[in-house]
Amino acid sequence: LRRELPAFVDLADGGHAIDPADVDPGDWVEVSLLPPDSPQAPLQAVLLRRLGGADPISADLDAIVAEFGLPEPWSAAEEQAAARLEPVALERVDATALEAVTIDPLDAQDFDDALSIEPGPQPGLVTIGVHIADVAAYVPADSAFDAGARARGFTAYLPGRTLPMLPAALAGRTCSLIAGEERLAHSVFMDIDAASGEVVSRRRQRTRLRVVQRLTFEDVAAILADDPALRGRVPPRVHQIVRHLGEVACACRARRAAQDGFLDLALPEIRVLCTGAPPRIQALQRVEAGPAHQLVEEFMLAANTAVAEELLERGLPGLFRNHDEPKPADLAAFLVWARQTLHTRLPALGDRAAVNRLLAEVGQDALRDTVLAQFLRALPRAGYGVECRGHYGLGKTIYCHFTS
Repeated sequence: LRRELPAFVDLADGGHAIDPADVDPGDWVEVSLLPPDSPQAPLQAVLLRRLGGADPISADLDAIVAEFGLPEPWSAAEEQAAARLEPVALERVDATALEAVTIDPLDAQDFDDALSIEPGPQPGLVTIGVHIADVAAYVPADSAFDAGARARGFTAYLPGRTLPMLPAALAGRTCSLIAGEERLAHSVFMDIDAASGEVVSRRRQRTRLRVVQRLTFEDVAAILADDPALRGRVPPRVHQIVRHLGEVACACRARRAAQDGFLDLALPEIRVLCTGAPPRIQALQRVEAGPAHQLVEEFMLAANTAVAEELLERGLPGLFRNHDEPKPADLAAFLVWARQTLHTRLPALGDRAAVNRLLAEVGQDALRDTVLAQFLRALPRAGYGVECRGHYGLGKTIYCHFTS
């Protein structure tokens, strides 16, 4: 940026520039590029505003919000209005006797899904319940909060800052499946053969739910590993529930691997841990997708499939999650790269089974993350559509994102 720019420049939108002398190296700034006099002329810009320095990270977050046009937080008046909302009157099943648990990251601020398990209608069957907070009961279509949620599209989780799609009064309280509190849910119940992992039957119901325990992924991992250090902090009954869920999830995953041949593309997540106000970065945490994450994933995938099947069976319009097959040219380019990188001869990647064999050969080598990331670039992006075209990565012909 040229520091000899005039201190104040009138802009077309009526705004004003700031003095470049007021900006230090390393500051985050918002600028407006000026049209160049010629293709060879250097780029020039007008400084619109200084967002702040690099420490603490408040200015970094402000820069992300400005660059991607993330909406402002909900106002105090909107939060108060959200807190007064009453649910739409619907017939509901009383499921408060179910021993449901939530499983989320340690720093989760809202709890939008829960799991339950109980004996099934026949010996050998168990009934898995996937319970999703029934936000739609409080946010009717085309209401002011529905319009605001559509404009946002998602909750933006930034390190040290969360910009919720819905007011915190809804997302964090009224519609959050808080342990010990009665909440409204949209539930999918699936009768599953505990030994084979086969979904024998399913039903979907609006319910009233009361979660018995909030768990973190670390808690669940410790329970599944039978870590004695956790026994005093989690009731024995919750231990039994989680271990039973884990056993059924393993059966479901084995069946899905055999029948669907899904791609095992789990990459580690790098979480930025922040504390304080204003926030400061305390650590970087590498989170591997272990048995605890797979437990939740299996039942969410099963519920998504069940709802997608119901939409098609009943002829209801819906949004389906589609993932097309990769183009042969893109797979061939990846294979050339993989052969050069791994210094080995590799067979052609004709189907998902061949891809999984390649990934298994890489194993836990230090190159695994790089190979996975490069392969993901060879795949088309998944998307949403009113037609159900199937999901290549999951190996499913019918799929939607009900749990999201």
